[in-house]
Amino acid sequence: MTEIQYYFRDFGLEFFYIAMAMLVFWNISQKMVTQWEKLIFRKAIVCYILYILTDTLWYINDSNMHHWGRRGMYLIAVMYAMFHVGCNYNIFLLCMARMKYEFVLTRTRRILLMMPALLVFLLHLLPMCSSGILYYSGDYIELGEYYFVLQIISGIYMPMLFVLAAAKVKVEKNPVVRKEDRCIMIFSFFPCVCYMIEFFFTWATMKPYVLLGCIVWLFLLFQNRGLNTDFLTGLNNRVRLEMYFHEISGYFEEKSYYIFMMDMNDFKSINDNFGHVEGDRALVLTAEALRDIAGRTGCFVARYGGDEFAVIGCLEEMDPERFGRMIMAAVEEKAEGEKLPYPLTISVGYARCLKDGHTFRQLIDIADEMMYRNKKRVKESTR
Repeated sequence: MTEIQYYFRDFGLEFFYIAMAMLVFWNISQKMVTQWEKLIFRKAIVCYILYILTDTLWYINDSNMHHWGRRGMYLIAVMYAMFHVGCNYNIFLLCMARMKYEFVLTRTRRILLMMPALLVFLLHLLPMCSSGILYYSGDYIELGEYYFVLQIISGIYMPMLFVLAAAKVKVEKNPVVRKEDRCIMIFSFFPCVCYMIEFFFTWATMKPYVLLGCIVWLFLLFQNRGLNTDFLTGLNNRVRLEMYFHEISGYFEEKSYYIFMMDMNDFKSINDNFGHVEGDRALVLTAEALRDIAGRTGCFVARYGGDEFAVIGCLEEMDPERFGRMIMAAVEEKAEGEKLPYPLTISVGYARCLKDGHTFRQLIDIADEMMYRNKKRVKESTR
């Protein structure tokens, strides 16, 4: 293969990377991710596309098709590093949000997490007064003695993600959530290995493949979540609830798992008297209250259908009656905080999950029976 053929092959690969990234960009739907995640995901893809474009400009200079000059190559070098670290940063934020690290949602803390990107930019200013990072050799830019410092800072996000994911796996009690966190830990391990290979063998260009792999993997991860998420409330849907039940069924013998069914009281009257938009708001507020419970207890929450919700939780230190009262109190507190013009309450029923006991459908029926008895009792007491 001649040198020109070699460069044309690389150009073809880079345009393929851009096409794949654009395909993912236009297929990120609101059903897959939240609005915030969609924005961050698209930022990551834009950074990746610009990173590949600057890499292409570098190839054009190296292949003698066109010389951009000293200033042009210096600008390309700065953009190359900044877009690379920007892509890593946004992928890091997405994975952290996926693992429920709430601090990434705070603007000031996200700015602190941007410090490696700022350091990369400042290090690129050094060639103005030093040849330690980059230096000119004719119309080309060569790597300086301390360029490895810039490489380490540029790739710091993936090792950080690996360490934080490993820490989350270690403390997470929910087996299914732990499995998802372990996937992110493994996902972040491979970029770390690739970056180390590229660090020690500078001829091994692996960043474009690695970053595209990260973007596609995240797309598939979010797409899978979109299939298992209720669009209105953002909770897990009925399909995911049943999947989760079967995933944890192996733990029923050694741990005390319960399934809770909840139904909103007088939901029809909310729709009839205040409209369906307000009815949707009541559903979302109930979901938020249940999500808060899940955050404190590690239980699994889903919207079963209509105005019914389900919770599966491991209650080692709390009896189910007390947990049910805690759920009802959380919904009422949420309603009081919003100052709704109507009462927002729920009725709760539950059933114990046993290894050789009832099936998923049978447990739902048992919990439903208790819930409807409690619902009838509430109606009789309000007459």
